[in-house]
Amino acid sequence: MEKTVDVLTEQLVDPVKIVISSQLLLERLKAVSFCVGRDRHFPILQCIKIDVTIDCVTVTASDLFNTATTELVAESNGSICTCVQFDLIFKLLTTLSDQMLTFLIDPQTRKLFIETESGVYECPGYDPVDWPTPSPMDHQASVEIRADILCRALGEVLTFVSNDDIRPVLGGIFLEFESSELLICASDTQALGLRKISFFNGMTGSSKKAKHQLIISAKVAKALASIHKDNADKAVSLSFNSSFIYITGLPNGISILSQLIDGRYPAFLNSIPTQNPYRLIVNRSDFLLALNRIEPFSNTGTRRVRLQLALEGCVIFAEDLDNSKQARELIAANYIGNNLNISFSLSRLQHSLESFNGSEIRLELSALNRAGVVRDATASEEDANLVLLMPFSSVE
Repeated sequence: MEKTVDVLTEQLVDPVKIVISSQLLLERLKAVSFCVGRDRHFPILQCIKIDVTIDCVTVTASDLFNTATTELVAESNGSICTCVQFDLIFKLLTTLSDQMLTFLIDPQTRKLFIETESGVYECPGYDPVDWPTPSPMDHQASVEIRADILCRALGEVLTFVSNDDIRPVLGGIFLEFESSELLICASDTQALGLRKISFFNGMTGSSKKAKHQLIISAKVAKALASIHKDNADKAVSLSFNSSFIYITGLPNGISILSQLIDGRYPAFLNSIPTQNPYRLIVNRSDFLLALNRIEPFSNTGTRRVRLQLALEGCVIFAEDLDNSKQARELIAANYIGNNLNISFSLSRLQHSLESFNGSEIRLELSALNRAGVVRDATASEEDANLVLLMPFSSVE
């Protein structure tokens, strides 16, 4: 290996040397990978920016709208900055066993040489002069929230985000900060996920008494939702103004700066029905398993499932007339109200059940053409942790 290294690195003059763990670097690259740009018109964004100072390496990824940064402790003998293709270094790291790596960065060409236990790899480097520099953010207000509570709540509403490019605001997640509470909402107009959580010590900043409404990127929310399991009781800080949100205190020294989605989020909260005489309480796991069993028998176009509610329980029915198949299953349930037949999107009903953790859920209904409300069975009628689910109209 020494001969191989000599051939590739013998021309280097005073390279900056870094010694770093391959496993640690791989974990950090995975954490910031959601921000790596994929636009071929901006090749620099397909890279990560590596800033080296004495005993510290800062890795940054950006897609112009979102920027993620992580800091790593590493041995180094100088300072330098270079940009390296993300996919090139990431694919190499995924094939290596856990080992200490030696990075050599040529100060003249910005090339990166990676020495491993078995070989040496040369990566082209690029001058960071073209790297996008975010404008300094003057935050308007800040809050601190337990990381696990925030990230779990975001994960529970993510499945209700819309994929409709015509209404970009529905492609994000709505946040409303007021007093010491945060309301989190996502909707595709046919279903709506809503969560309310508290944060520490109220709001700080120049307008801490005001109500703040933001729409954050679903990409950022998904990245946050993926890390909550490792943050039992740590706090994250959210600082924001009318254009950006800055998230710090994340694990592994990660920080995220994200541009907010511009626009006004629809006033869906006004559509939550409060008078719901029909109520079904059912075991959440049993209900979900029954839906999973019936799913292959539903129409692949409409994905429609009908609930036949009666005192005897709940009959779940799905059919696909084009392919001569149907399924019907009775599950035990506690139902209050007159007999009722109502149809929902099977997948949205599944997502609604999956967004809760309790053993039982409560489905509240008022009419065939009004949204149903899904809550934990033990939740009060004022509990804001819910899912709104629009039924199929009776003529569909």
